[in-house]
Amino acid sequence: GELANFGESETEPERPRIAYLQNAFSDRAYRHFSGRFERVSALYFPGFREICEEVYNGNCSYALLPIYNSRDGQLVSFRRLISKYDLKISLVTDVETTDDSIMRFALLQKGIDRYAAQNHPCMDLSVVLEDASLGTFLSACESLGAVVRMLHSMPLEYSYDGNGLLLQLDICHASRDALFCFLEGSHIRYEILGIYDILRS
Repeated sequence: GELANFGESETEPERPRIAYLQNAFSDRAYRHFSGRFERVSALYFPGFREICEEVYNGNCSYALLPIYNSRDGQLVSFRRLISKYDLKISLVTDVETTDDSIMRFALLQKGIDRYAAQNHPCMDLSVVLEDASLGTFLSACESLGAVVRMLHSMPLEYSYDGNGLLLQLDICHASRDALFCFLEGSHIRYEILGIYDILRS
């Protein structure tokens, strides 16, 4: 207990710990992400659930998981795992795989750091539209400066209406406060899955 911080000053920031399942592709993603930190360490775990639990329980700062593959599309099982542990995307990077496809990896944390995210250009949003039409919803987003970059239908286990939407919005030129007010006031079921930057290798 008392010797845990020996040699560290009170003001020295804690070294972030990134949890992941080690393989050639995730190692490459880790190298991309680690360049964003002054000091960072990797911790390896045998399964994806353990990785999420480590971050959920506060033992690690970030989880590193694949979320998308250019050949298979959205990796639904990973999206469900992320949702189960209520983790949020803070940064993504793309890694080329052996079959010439692109695997997108996300760095995930507990909660969204609004201060750190205020200049990030991308937002992932999960939406269930019950009464509103998709066209009306997308028009409203675009009128507030949010441009839809990707749109996917996602099966929802908990919902009687079967499907939700997963959107990637470019919010670079969006009126963010107005966008958040619109989402809150529109009586749609939604969840912000992350506000993040895309690392270009």
